[in-house]
Amino acid sequence: MISGKSVLGLIPCRLGSKRVPIKNIRDFRGKSLLSWAVDEARKSKYLDRIIIASDHINLAHRPGCTALYLPATIANSTSSNCAKYALRFYPHDLICLLQPTSPLRTAADIDACIELAPAFST
Repeated sequence: MISGKSVLGLIPCRLGSKRVPIKNIRDFRGKSLLSWAVDEARKSKYLDRIIIASDHINLAHRPGCTALYLPATIANSTSSNCAKYALRFYPHDLICLLQPTSPLRTAADIDACIELAPAFST
């Protein structure tokens, strides 16, 4: 939460990929891409809830996270459609999209971006 506003961390993580099969669970420096996203999201001081949205429900079960099953039409769509879908079930004031394919992003990066959001600027 920041300035009295709730913040949702959304990690879209479909199992399939058109170019790189199972990329979100592939190893990168000792952990899967999904694990990097989850670990840094958990360290954020502003994220009120972390959701892993996936078309493969077993992939989305991680401690400290809420699993959201995505129907194929949403999973094979855009990240913005995934975000709209997630907000129907978990309404928040702000959503922070955390793509697993950005494993170098840190909790400090997440928090700095949230602080820069126009809704919280002074």
